[in-house]
Amino acid sequence: MILLAVVFIPDSELLNRVSILLNKKTPGVKNWRYLAYLLGVPNKEYEEFDPDSNSPKRSPTKMMLEWLKSEHPGMTVDELRTAVKKIERGDALEILDGYLFNSQGTLNCS
Repeated sequence: MILLAVVFIPDSELLNRVSILLNKKTPGVKNWRYLAYLLGVPNKEYEEFDPDSNSPKRSPTKMMLEWLKSEHPGMTVDELRTAVKKIERGDALEILDGYLFNSQGTLNCS
């Protein structure tokens, strides 16, 4: 069991790559908002993450993950992976899995 707080370190490559994908608004493709909903982030909270209501330079995905780490310190990467699967974001799931598992299929704990 790996906690979000261990994996999503501020300004890490993993955080940046996942955020870029989930921040995009593309018709018919679920983004950070759907993920926030599935992970139980209250509506009033994730409205604060919206770049339209906040500084456009802030990443809503990063803000959401920081909120989750703070409000749900026991949340695991597996819970995040399950939610990413549910919103059918194979691209983000591939990045998560690529980080978590090395080429031998063993857990990457570094």
